Amino acid sequence: MSMLKAIAAAANIVALSLLCECDGDGPICGGEPEVEVEIVDLDWGDTVVRGIARNFDSSKHHVVVWASTDAWYPQPTNLNPYTPINSNGTWECRLHSWKQIIVLIVDTTLYLPPGQFRSDHPWCAGGVVVWDGFPKLSFAGYVWHIRNIDSSGPGPNCFSADEENVWVDEMGLHLHTTPKDTGYCCADVYLEHALGYGQYTFQVASRLDLLDDSAVFSGFTYESDSEEVDIEFSCILADPHCAQYVIQPWGVSGNKEEFPYPPVKYSSHRFDWRKDGLVFTSWRGLQPLPHPDSVIHRWVYRGDWIPQPGCERMHFNLWLFRGATPQHSDEVVIRRFRYEP
Repeated sequence: MSMLKAIAAAANIVALSLLCECDGDGPICGGEPEVEVEIVDLDWGDTVVRGIARNFDSSKHHVVVWASTDAWYPQPTNLNPYTPINSNGTWECRLHSWKQIIVLIVDTTLYLPPGQFRSDHPWCAGGVVVWDGFPKLSFAGYVWHIRNIDSSGPGPNCFSADEENVWVDEMGLHLHTTPKDTGYCCADVYLEHALGYGQYTFQVASRLDLLDDSAVFSGFTYESDSEEVDIEFSCILADPHCAQYVIQPWGVSGNKEEFPYPPVKYSSHRFDWRKDGLVFTSWRGLQPLPHPDSVIHRWVYRGDWIPQPGCERMHFNLWLFRGATPQHSDEVVIRRFRYEP
C-alpha cells in the first residue's frame, strides 16, 4: 500500500462529524448525537464509492456525492443526486470520472438540489449536516483534504495529490512543485472543519526567500475571494519584497502589508483573528513565542474587511503565479500547525 493510501485509510477511521449551530464566535456543538459519514475503502479509479452513516434520521437525511474533475459534479447525475442510506447505515453510489470525491449528508428539508455543476466547494450549501472526502491526510492532529484537479485557480494550475507533491513524514507536511509530462503540478491542502476566531500559528523549515520567481507559498483562511486572510511569500506578488500579509480584497487601500524577508531556514508565522481586528507576526526560529529580537515583522489590521467566522478553512498551498513554468522546483516544509481559540 502506498503512503498516500495508507494515510487516507488511517484518516478514514476518524469519524467526521458536525452537528453545530453558529453564533458570532463560531460553532457551538452539543446535545443530540452527532451525525457521521465515512467513506470506506475508496481507491483511485474506483467506479463506486461506498460508506457508512451513523446517527442519521432516515426521514430527512440522504447522501449526496460530488465528484471533481474541472468542476464539481453531482453523482450519479444531477437528475438523481440523492443516494439513500440503508437501515444499517451503509450506502453506495456509482461514479463517473473523478479526481476528488466529496460525500455529504444533507437535510432534504433544507438542501437545495444541485444543478449540473458548481465551481465552489459543495460543503457549505444550506442543509449540509456533515461531509467526508478523498484524498486526505493527517497532520498536526487535524484531518486535511488534498486538492487534486487539472486546471484551477490560483494560477490556473494543476494541483496534484500525488505523493511527490504532498506528503507527511517526521519532518512535517511537505508541499512540492513537480514537473509532469504536461507541465508543473502544485500542492494545496485544507482543513476539514472551520475553526473560527482564534490564533493560527505555523512553523516553516524552508528558505522562503529562495522560492522560484514564479512560486507563491501561502498559509491562509479562505471562504470566498472577499473573506480571506493570507500570509504569503512571493517575490512576484510582494515585489520588491518577498513577503506580505493580506486581507482580501487585496486591492482595497490598507488591506495589504508587504515586508522584506530575511535569509532564514526556520521561521514561525501567526495571525490572531478576532472580531475587532487581526494581528500578524512573523519571527525567526521555531520557538512558540517570539522574542523581541527575533521578530521579522508585525502588523495590526483594524479595517473594514475583517472576515466573520463561517465556512472558512485553513489552507497551505504552493503554486505558480499565472501558471508560469518555473526555473526550478520548490519544496516547503511546514513543521507544525497550531490553533488556539
